[in-house]
Amino acid sequence: MSIVAPKEFEVNEETSARYSATLKDETGAAIGSGDVSAVALTVHDRAGTIVNGLNATDILNANGGTLDAAGALTYTFTPADNQILICSVDTERHTVLLHFEWAAGSKAANHIFFVLVKNILKVGEVP
Repeated sequence: MSIVAPKEFEVNEETSARYSATLKDETGAAIGSGDVSAVALTVHDRAGTIVNGLNATDILNANGGTLDAAGALTYTFTPADNQILICSVDTERHTVLLHFEWAAGSKAANHIFFVLVKNILKVGEVP
């Protein structure tokens, strides 16, 4: 199993962002929406605090996620997904876990990547 995608990217606090990847099975063949039975996304900070309720959230063509027949997965992060939880840091590293299952649930894989959220001072104070 592999995912072809960046391992880390930066985004400004409370800003939308898009993550794209290609899902592949253990042989390197792309696995698309017809073969995948589940895609779940979890986002947490270094302390393990879940960000914006994203805890094993279903993103298989739902909740900001899309997966096409060729295995192209896209997730659109909302501004609330990229919030700073610890205001005293310049950059907050969020860990993102993608879990997906295929072959009627008999096969599964996990992929981790990181979102570096840049703390933009006073964002929360803008009316």
